[in-house]
Amino acid sequence: MYRETPCDIVALTPSVTRSFSRLPTFGGDRDRESIKGRVRVAWLKHLIEEGLFFSPVWATADYAGKTFRVDGGHSSLALTEQADAGRPFPKDAFAIIRRFECECETDFALLFSQFDNRKSLRTFADKLKPHLLSEGLLDEIAPSYAAPILRGITYAIGKDTPDRIDEDARVALVHDFQDFILWARPYVAHRFLARAGVTAAMLDTWTIDTAAATLFWDEVRLGSNPDINSPSRILANFLQNAKAETTKYKSAWDTRAFYAKCIHAWNAHCEGRRTNLKYRPSCETPKAAGPK
Repeated sequence: MYRETPCDIVALTPSVTRSFSRLPTFGGDRDRESIKGRVRVAWLKHLIEEGLFFSPVWATADYAGKTFRVDGGHSSLALTEQADAGRPFPKDAFAIIRRFECECETDFALLFSQFDNRKSLRTFADKLKPHLLSEGLLDEIAPSYAAPILRGITYAIGKDTPDRIDEDARVALVHDFQDFILWARPYVAHRFLARAGVTAAMLDTWTIDTAAATLFWDEVRLGSNPDINSPSRILANFLQNAKAETTKYKSAWDTRAFYAKCIHAWNAHCEGRRTNLKYRPSCETPKAAGPK
């Protein structure tokens, strides 16, 4: 069984990071030069550049007369590359180096499983809650309601583009869309409206005309239009019965399809005409029109 020994706290300098980064690793450690590895290193470099990087916690293990690096490979490489390139490097930071001793090779497998364990990682909801609480208007909105709204905002501002908005950037959108999140909260309480494509359409229609969007989405939510062939009733019926997940017998409606059908219904509502919500993946994503 591995045994923990006293840790070291050292000043974080380029020489320390180079030395640690060059330590040998035991079989099974993550490949820093893989695609995923380079993505992690790039993300850490971004934190360093933005001044958001804080003192890292690394780990080594002694076995058979050698010292191996068992945690901290990506951060030490990112710091080393920053220093070698003359790029910004953390000032007045420290490295906490946890030390272990292993009796056999199996101990390395046990050690590796302890670092960055998924069971202890913060979920999206965990990250989202403090952002909501920091905004007085949103402190009573549960992350479970804010999350689908943010997925919609993310799709609305990035649809049809190859760039993806990562989780941290998505959480930060809370601060730019407070009013919309408050407005959309009653709608996403209904499961059939809590889809990214639907909340994205809500944002685009709300941006064009908040009053008209409120009228339209209330009709969708409540099924309150007396005309069963009205766009809002047709859309509500589709959303309540559509399957978003792939089944053995039918392909899923994806986010783009839900968005397109919502915009088709909105445009028909604004123009006072009927719609059958026809959708073809090969067609351009429809644009939301304003009320006439």
